Amino acid sequence: MEISELKDHIRYFSDPVLFYDRIYKKVASFNFEYLNRQISNEKKELFEFDVSSFSIAEDIELESFYKQTNDLFVYLKSKHDELSHNRNKGWAHSHKIDRQATDIEYISKRLCIITANAGQGKTNFLCDFANNVLVRRNIPTLYINGYEIDASSIEQSLAHTVYPVNTYSFAEIINGIKSYCINSKKPFILIIDGLNENNSPQLLSTNLCNLIRELINHKFIKIILTCRTEYYAERFADIDKLFPEQTIRIDHIHAHLNEAQKERLLNNYLSYFKIQADLSKEIQTELTNNLLLLRIFSETYSGQALSFVEDLHKDELFETYYQKLCNDISHKLSADGYSSVNACFIQRFIGQIITYMVDHKQFSNIPILGGLEQTQIDLYCRFLDENILLRRDLVMSSGVFGKIEVVNFTYDEFRDYLISCYLIDTIYPKSPGCFESFVAKYTQSSQQLAEGLRSFLFLLSKKHSDKKIHTWLKNLDWYKTAFINHIWDIDDKYINDDDIALIEELLPKHNKCLIPRLLFIGRWATTRFPKLNIQIILKYSASLSDSDLHEKVYSIWRSETDYWYKADDKTWIDFLSLYKKLLSDHTFFQNPESHNIFEFLLYLTPFSYDALEIYEAYQKTYGNKERLLKVKDVCHSGRLKQTIGNLLNKL
Repeated sequence: MEISELKDHIRYFSDPVLFYDRIYKKVASFNFEYLNRQISNEKKELFEFDVSSFSIAEDIELESFYKQTNDLFVYLKSKHDELSHNRNKGWAHSHKIDRQATDIEYISKRLCIITANAGQGKTNFLCDFANNVLVRRNIPTLYINGYEIDASSIEQSLAHTVYPVNTYSFAEIINGIKSYCINSKKPFILIIDGLNENNSPQLLSTNLCNLIRELINHKFIKIILTCRTEYYAERFADIDKLFPEQTIRIDHIHAHLNEAQKERLLNNYLSYFKIQADLSKEIQTELTNNLLLLRIFSETYSGQALSFVEDLHKDELFETYYQKLCNDISHKLSADGYSSVNACFIQRFIGQIITYMVDHKQFSNIPILGGLEQTQIDLYCRFLDENILLRRDLVMSSGVFGKIEVVNFTYDEFRDYLISCYLIDTIYPKSPGCFESFVAKYTQSSQQLAEGLRSFLFLLSKKHSDKKIHTWLKNLDWYKTAFINHIWDIDDKYINDDDIALIEELLPKHNKCLIPRLLFIGRWATTRFPKLNIQIILKYSASLSDSDLHEKVYSIWRSETDYWYKADDKTWIDFLSLYKKLLSDHTFFQNPESHNIFEFLLYLTPFSYDALEIYEAYQKTYGNKERLLKVKDVCHSGRLKQTIGNLLNKL
């Protein structure tokens, strides 16, 4: 789906003088006469809106231009706030002002930072933009990948990209294009794509901040940076903190899609791949926020009818997709005359890449094609071009040949899955010590592989026949976090008493995460989930006193200190609405275990009239005196015992 709004905004950022005039004319044409007639009838002060002082002359200097654009942005925001905050009849008109304020903001800012998860199309988007907008509009641009930069000398890397042979400095190049930019009123755009792909991120962050500080002084220069979301937060967040007045952030290139567009996008995929599935809201969000994952999911389950999908089980998803990928591509290449290519051949090639990564502690830019005969290179290149997981890249070489061709994973999470498999299936049997040494180092928070390795090592080891692997992982400082995040992806047959004990240990501190997971997402069905289910939180809730029950359970949805205060709390309202919806769903109650959910609601009734009212409606329909007596007998809350007594008296 076209991300037209995002494309427009990046156009405004990259050709500010041209688009300022267009946006200014649109803003200047705003008419609020109808609004003011309504306000006048109410004897209120009229809404004044006048942008005539913000027009620009053709010969305006860039210094004055950016001051003018910023002043207009501030004015529009103040007018938007005036309409929306006063809550008069004009609040509905505030949106059109806010949209133009956002457009002006892209024009006025000098640094644009785009972050998104791996495989979401950041590079494709920028390449398309550079080719079809910047080049066609004669906007001078330098495009460089993060892995091409020498972090110790960024300026030299930039200069070498422009002039690989001549020894011009970057400062000389900047001075050379300055007059063109000023005369044409077009900025010089510096694009650094993939900060996270650099092998010295900390040094790059420090020196890049210094470079930006210098470039910001040149009004004809604008900068676009991209980075994976989690790496930016961990390693490059200082950049926009140091330049807040000049920075605009785009946190996800698909954030411009509204909910209706995301739903249409998902339906398009499911329809194209002929998938019938009932996806939970959480899964829908994850898939629409990660298009590469959506593609993998769709290809894996193509032509299938799925039941309710509440967890992706990524280790199983990736394993199935990996086998399917190898088989499908081998059939295609065999049909094209490459008879020697079969699934084992492709698996062996990918295995060589993973082996190289682990042996050389290098997880990008793998020179796997070096030293091969031309026929082998042709064969491997055909495979690389046929799949979405691996890609060929050109990187700068220190030798005389300029650039060399390397292989990278498109989807880092899939790479992390394969490395985890290799560690457990290949490294551990040969040398448990090497396995432990590698895992201990590369699952540390500062490491590139940390997040992915933690997840997949937990999942794979939990199902592995050799329990010593999982026992060792339990001693690492990140284990409990991985457990909280991923125990739900483990089939109940792999859950043991130690897991239940750990859940019970973690409940008091991590109640806001664990209780909703045990309450919803199907965990109320104890036959389906005989071990990890709602009974854990029912037992926990029964053990709590009045104050602890309020603090540890009720406060998950209601944070007020006053038991009876009724605030407009959306989380709580949504929670109650779900119960009301369930109450009217008679098919839901055909399963006897459905009553477990309303047993949990009972624990909230001492603190909420709304919860009590819903439970009373449930009681009138379904009675359940035995359940009331059971809870009264086991609970430690005096207020709950009193509430249950009142409910029993009404039976």
